[in-house]
Amino acid sequence: MLLDILQNSFQNLSAKKTRTMFMMLGTVLSIACLVSISSVLSTMSGQMAENFNELQDTHITIVDQATKNSNSNGFNFASDSVSKITHLNGVVNSAVFYTVLDTSENQFSTISKQPRANIISPEASPFSIMGANNSLFFAIDAKFRGGVAYNSYHENSKSKIAVLGSSVAEKIGISDQQIGTTIFYNNDPYYVAGILSQNNVLSDVNTSVIIPLDLALERYSAPIASNPAKMIIKVNLGAANLISTQAPLALNYYNPRIFQAVPIPDWSNFTNPVSDNLKILTSVIIIIAILTAIISIGVISSYNVQSRKKEIGLARALGSGKRRIFLTFIFEAGLVGFIGAIIGTTLGILILLFLSLINSWTPVFDIVFCLLSPIIGILVGVLAAFLPAYQASKLSPILALRD
Repeated sequence: MLLDILQNSFQNLSAKKTRTMFMMLGTVLSIACLVSISSVLSTMSGQMAENFNELQDTHITIVDQATKNSNSNGFNFASDSVSKITHLNGVVNSAVFYTVLDTSENQFSTISKQPRANIISPEASPFSIMGANNSLFFAIDAKFRGGVAYNSYHENSKSKIAVLGSSVAEKIGISDQQIGTTIFYNNDPYYVAGILSQNNVLSDVNTSVIIPLDLALERYSAPIASNPAKMIIKVNLGAANLISTQAPLALNYYNPRIFQAVPIPDWSNFTNPVSDNLKILTSVIIIIAILTAIISIGVISSYNVQSRKKEIGLARALGSGKRRIFLTFIFEAGLVGFIGAIIGTTLGILILLFLSLINSWTPVFDIVFCLLSPIIGILVGVLAAFLPAYQASKLSPILALRD
């Protein structure tokens, strides 16, 4: 009996292709959105964790502990510090840097396109001057929106040249097409050689005007205890622990304790809450998608019952029982849900693959969900069609044929 009803349901769907397509459309779109969005969120979460884990394993910061512990100004990195560290096996690049802090009590430091522009006080300003070796841009994998980095010639000659962090450029109104313009740190003019894109390795560069290290040490204040000089080291994957031990010795063999190796912060403290929020968002999307599919199939099923009253009445008059009428509509909706779920899952996977391809992501599929989606489609179809099927089974054959 059930096989006979199933065959009859399939024939009914095949006979009314337009109606079947509209009935299936809601399921296809809902499942496609569900699979694609949930998979994209999982992929983004995995990509974020992968990027941050790689960042932790490939970058080390060395802090000038002597300045920090003595509570005084000072700079203990030797002129050949970068060369010493770069020659260690496993090191890709390294650079010394520090943030210049304004110690003047009578005037505000400003960064602007005009000399002595009275914009904001240093307490309110999120921008600063950073003195750094030109190798910094390689050590932090910097990408330029426009222009280039300064080179060793500019460092040796202490040229007044600068690279702007992305936030600084936006704040003072310098676009990528204005490379070569002049900015002022108080009354000191600086030629803008380049503008950085947003950087995740060393976030301080986003809000800094970066100038040659020796120039910063000569013209401005030395590093202080609360903000000591640092060295960032880029290493090959897997070499971080070894270099953390070797770097202080390489910098000062007789007193390595004046330098402390500090790994990049554990970004899991930041990524875990984001991942949790993405899971909550995925759950909400699943609920909305399922409700959308139920409503769409339910509405079409109700219309289907109304438009097939005479057909139902004739079937009842020829001896079909209420149970057969009920199961016919349930099977039709289940078939629609099943086929729609397969098409929707395939479409969702194709969307994820396309987005992953253009963004260079590693796609993450929820295999269990993809395999269960046809079952979910059947359940959605059955739930949506239950009430219309029940109404169809209760129709009086006389009244149905009369209408």
